[in-house]
Amino acid sequence: MAKKSAPPLTDLHLTTWQTLIAILTKHRALHSHYSPSVKHLPRTTATEPFQISVISDTRKHTTTKTPEPTSALTLFTALKGEHFNGIHFIKKAYDLGIQAIMLNAKDLAQPSVFEEPPLKKIPNQQNSSAKQIAAQPPQSLKTWLRNHNLYYLAVRNPITALGLLAQYKLKLLPGFKIAITGSAGKTSTRHFLMKLLAKKYNVYNPPQNFNNALGVPLSIFAITKPYDFYLFELGMSGQGEIKWLSNLIRPDLTIITSILPAHIKQLKSLRNIASAKAEIFHHQRSYKKIDSRSSHSLPRGNVFYPTHIAERNVIEQQARKYQLKCNPYDSTSYQHKIILEKPFALKTLIFAKNNVPVIKLPACSPFSSQFLALGEKLLPLFALTKKDLEIALTTYTGAKRRLEQKLDAPKIIDDAYNANPTSMIDIIKFFAPLQAESSVKNLIFVLADMLELGKKEVFFHNQLAQLLNHTLSAKGMVFCYGKLMLNTYKQLTIRHKYHFFTQQVLFETLLQCISPRDIVIFKGSNGMKLDKVVSALIKTLKQKY
Repeated sequence: MAKKSAPPLTDLHLTTWQTLIAILTKHRALHSHYSPSVKHLPRTTATEPFQISVISDTRKHTTTKTPEPTSALTLFTALKGEHFNGIHFIKKAYDLGIQAIMLNAKDLAQPSVFEEPPLKKIPNQQNSSAKQIAAQPPQSLKTWLRNHNLYYLAVRNPITALGLLAQYKLKLLPGFKIAITGSAGKTSTRHFLMKLLAKKYNVYNPPQNFNNALGVPLSIFAITKPYDFYLFELGMSGQGEIKWLSNLIRPDLTIITSILPAHIKQLKSLRNIASAKAEIFHHQRSYKKIDSRSSHSLPRGNVFYPTHIAERNVIEQQARKYQLKCNPYDSTSYQHKIILEKPFALKTLIFAKNNVPVIKLPACSPFSSQFLALGEKLLPLFALTKKDLEIALTTYTGAKRRLEQKLDAPKIIDDAYNANPTSMIDIIKFFAPLQAESSVKNLIFVLADMLELGKKEVFFHNQLAQLLNHTLSAKGMVFCYGKLMLNTYKQLTIRHKYHFFTQQVLFETLLQCISPRDIVIFKGSNGMKLDKVVSALIKTLKQKY
């Protein structure tokens, strides 16, 4: 039976393939490559546009359709995670018709796990029976790839290599790049900017909050056409990470939403956190530099941040070091509060310091006044109007798992994507006034551990209890989940307090306590996986009410 081979590459694919090789060779990221049709490769350098589709998880692809000859070159990147190694999915990628593989060079020598080696029988000296053993050692992954005529790039670090390829693709795309970072509010700000800019421009907004060394390149490879604006958020857990991501994007404009004690376990101080966030400036285009390829005159080199941001001097020193223009925006000129409208709808009201209402948002957002202040600063830069800003605010509905309203009666609010001491305090203060509403029976906070706080983790959890004791009335209930939240629970003096070590008991107790006129807010670090409790609770409550 003839052995199946990978689909051949077209001349367009081969041009792209050589471009990939040239890019990775230039940056010394390529160890070796295999190109079955190498003698037919057109002579080119890494200066041409290329079409490439990147797949990093074959589990999300179930069809076996071979790519059309005119489509982009499909590259499967074999990544190694905490619980899996991408090389184990190469056979599925091959079956899907994927034309090329990028993998860690060290994995080439690994034995192939895709085919059983032939067996042979050998006599057993103790009796007349025979046993079977492998006739030969299993072939290496390198041999398997070559036997199946699969193009491959063996690189020193697949994630770094993926970033370099993404950087090249984005560099070729015309348009204005905006990068957002901060300890909290990145995703919400990105979604707000999408609403604001989309009134006049074509905007690329990544479908998910991919903001790390793998996610940002995947967001770039998901771009299928040129846009006027590209929005990216940059996350980090330590020094150097945002500098690398800024290098991939080369932003024209940057926004730092906040500096809070998130990741303080690794970075030790707010000053170090601010320095790590300010790495976003390292590769930002200066306002003194003019790009001759630009088809528009949008101002580059601008940095935006709240006037009250912690370690503001660090942000401004770093911005000026890279010849960037500082644009602080004063969100304290506005205030916001949550309101409850009939029948049971939560909205955010923004008003000026003189208590004059300015605008009403359909979403629950403690960032709403910050959005308004930032939006006012951006309007003249992008030739937008106050009406555009008003429409953006009144149509902003929030981001997934960021104060996301998932059920109306009872009202379930999911804000459990992440948590730090400041964001936890803000949420409690934001929702506490709802206790005064006669239509609200109970205001329930489901709080999970705040992670990565280092030596001050107990202090911050105890501090949270002090706020809850001072803020909550008889309508207030607190459900604490996790080892660190036990500290909070022990310090609580309110009547309705509970603590849980397991999600199952937490879920069962919530189910017994919740009534249709309750408002339930979930908040905690993403690593505590409160989303599982939220999903199970909603599913059950929909059947119950």
